[in-house]
Amino acid sequence: MALDFSTINGAVVGLRLQREEDNPEEWGRKNYSLVNVTFREFSQHYCEGAETVRDIYGHLSTGLAQITKHLQESRDSKHRVDLEGVATLALKAENIRNAIVPN
Repeated sequence: MALDFSTINGAVVGLRLQREEDNPEEWGRKNYSLVNVTFREFSQHYCEGAETVRDIYGHLSTGLAQITKHLQESRDSKHRVDLEGVATLALKAENIRNAIVPN
């Protein structure tokens, strides 16, 4: 039985990096800001098939480990890793890890 998160879908569960428009005064640089992530936004990717919060954390940890491994092994400029995505996953993982209460 899947978990029912309908009562907390609007709750803020963490932060993500959001890329802003290019700063015309500093050509080529991107500005980033931290924005809130609601549980609904978060759950779309990591709650499928999860029955406990630990399952969700496991899904997230696996994704982060795969991206990190790819980043470490990639020496080819054709294989670019989305650093925004890595940072966002790391923030989500940390927020969930801190929220897990031992049973």
